[in-house]
Amino acid sequence: MPHDALPRILYLSDNNPETEHLVIQLEQAGYQVDITETHRSANGTTKELYELVIIDQPTVKLEKFLATSENLSATIIMIEQGHEHLAVKAMKSGVGDYLVKDPAGAYQELFPLLVEKVLAHKRLLANQQAMYNAAQERNNVLTLLNEISNEISSTLDTNEVLERLMSATLTVMGAQGCSIWLWEDEQKENLVCRALADQVVSPPLLGVKVRYDQGVVGWVAENNRSAIVQQTAEDVRFLAEIDVKINFQTQSLMAMPIRIGDEVIGVLEIVNKLEGEFNSDDVSVARALAASAATAIENARLVGALRSRTAALEEHNAELDAFAHTVAHDIQNMLARIVGFAELLKMDLSSPDSGVPFEEMSKSAAYISNNSRKMSKVVDALLLLAAVRQTEVKLEPLSMGKIVDEVLERVSDTIQEKETSLTVTKEWPTAYGYAPWVEEVWYNYINNALKYGGDPLKITIGATKMINGTEVQFWVKDQGPGISPEQQKVLFAPFTQLSTKRKKGHGLGLSIVERIIKKMGGHVGVESAVGEGSKFYFTLPVTIQDKDLLLNQ
Repeated sequence: MPHDALPRILYLSDNNPETEHLVIQLEQAGYQVDITETHRSANGTTKELYELVIIDQPTVKLEKFLATSENLSATIIMIEQGHEHLAVKAMKSGVGDYLVKDPAGAYQELFPLLVEKVLAHKRLLANQQAMYNAAQERNNVLTLLNEISNEISSTLDTNEVLERLMSATLTVMGAQGCSIWLWEDEQKENLVCRALADQVVSPPLLGVKVRYDQGVVGWVAENNRSAIVQQTAEDVRFLAEIDVKINFQTQSLMAMPIRIGDEVIGVLEIVNKLEGEFNSDDVSVARALAASAATAIENARLVGALRSRTAALEEHNAELDAFAHTVAHDIQNMLARIVGFAELLKMDLSSPDSGVPFEEMSKSAAYISNNSRKMSKVVDALLLLAAVRQTEVKLEPLSMGKIVDEVLERVSDTIQEKETSLTVTKEWPTAYGYAPWVEEVWYNYINNALKYGGDPLKITIGATKMINGTEVQFWVKDQGPGISPEQQKVLFAPFTQLSTKRKKGHGLGLSIVERIIKKMGGHVGVESAVGEGSKFYFTLPVTIQDKDLLLNQ
């Protein structure tokens, strides 16, 4: 019997007496039958409207039909008795089957069974073709997935891999667009669109953010489950405002979590399937595509971490190399002085009658003490440099005036000794930082100004709120000889000394300053020209209160 919808049958006949009876049989069996006398209805596009064509015409017309027609598998021909030779010709032409009309009319009982047999055979062929097409499609999908897998393992260019993955997703899924959403940061508050492909026109979706509890994408990420939405207008999870924002229309979508192990790192979203609806087969394919995306993203993370680690090691090795050539040399000189003066002092003390004045012995002891203190300062600087690299600190609002006063107390003897003209601001904008480290920054800047600020010494210390409203610039000005542009480029590099005039330090100070400030979210710099003095500065982030105040102003 027919299945599901009523099959349509085209009955080609010259209205012979048996036709009406046969048509009634078919209609009683549940078929929809159209009768025609012309062969044109049994050819071309009209024929495609019918599941079966029955030819019941005189032998001459039947021979003409067989000679001029193609694709006759869904065709039954009625052959008059005595013309059975047409059966051979019909089968060679690919006719589905035939029935010989005997004068007694016995063929009429076989007629409905033959119709069902031919239709069943047609359905079988259609199912086989569908299975073949599905297998071919799955093979194509597997080929694409294999190609993507090979690309992921053979290239370190994550953007290239994701672009290829997006393109393959459109092809395999037969969809209008697809995108990859990843967590913005470790807090996992927002998902951000990081990759995109569209067959029509790429909407401005890249960089758009969605909260973890918003939209289908957020729901998939939060629940670690896939989602299919056949009609977005009927799903309360759908975030329509994004479509409005990017001038796009999402009608249907499927979203799949991107996982590394059990952890959701993002979501693969596919929108607007071009033919049919998203189904379970699509889910399986999307799951494989999401796994490929996870591999590419994880590879990128590992490569990025490796590159960062390599860069850090290279920087560290460069610092160690510079240390070996600079700091070790300076320490060696200090040790040589200490040993030399210690030997002199030893000889003087071992010979009570040597006649060496007490003042000379005191001078030797002072040299030993001074060089020991210098060595201690170098070691302290190295320890601070290492601490800044390894230590994580909590930034808090700073009492900058108090910090500067403490630094000035530390260098008060030098200030008085050099009769320094010192001007310090009374207004200190609040900024965030770590007080012990900020004190070392000020000490370095002020100490350098005392060393190289010219004669007579005139030093100004102050602060400026930046126009961007997010940070404060703190600075020390002097009227020294100034620094050339070439020297400024390497000023904050580790273990760098500029000239013989400035070679009293050990190349550690400004590199420590740069590292400290960078660690606290600011930056350092110098404004100087030869013969015009120098302004060394550093910036720190403002407090929330200060930022709001600046915005209001």
